[in-house]
Amino acid sequence: HTPKNLAMSIAIEAAELMELFQWRGGEELLDDLQRRELQRELADVVIYCLAMANAAGIDLANACAKRSG
Repeated sequence: HTPKNLAMSIAIEAAELMELFQWRGGEELLDDLQRRELQRELADVVIYCLAMANAAGIDLANACAKRSG
């Protein structure tokens, strides 16, 4: 996968994640089906982020630690 394709895939999956909350209030609870879909979309985003980090030779755990501390 090219960095361009991986970046596009991250954006697409993030948009699918946002779509789960479109037209919902911020306080509404998710039912079991919605939580499973949320789990799938979050996993998709993380998988593509890990693939991008791998392709770029970035230690993502180290990068996250640097950002949070």
